[in-house]
Amino acid sequence: MPIDPATLAHRVRSRRLGQHKPLREAAHDAGVSPATLSRVERGDYVPGRENLIKLADWLDLPVDQLMAGQPLVRHGGEPESTLESVALHLRADKKLSPDDAAILEQLFRSAYEALVKRKAKTSR
Repeated sequence: MPIDPATLAHRVRSRRLGQHKPLREAAHDAGVSPATLSRVERGDYVPGRENLIKLADWLDLPVDQLMAGQPLVRHGGEPESTLESVALHLRADKKLSPDDAAILEQLFRSAYEALVKRKAKTSR
């Protein structure tokens, strides 16, 4: 199951406000940039693997609670595959609810896999 940006935003913002810290100080404590923390708090960004691990530590949560379904990324934040790249873009789209993004992701994944299978059959 993909990370829900709204849930992550709520957790991060609640933690920061609960500590009565300004954004820059909380970002420093978490080990991420203030810009990253701001984007996460707004709910319009799911950071890459490295920053998710840092945020999980800061939130005192097991990483797998935040990483469930999160695609692995290469160093530098590039997605591992076309499927994961599309999934990341769908999740980041402000016009889509998390449920709609998940539905579109599954539709794309199914269509993509069907086309790959068809191409494999015809190239034999």
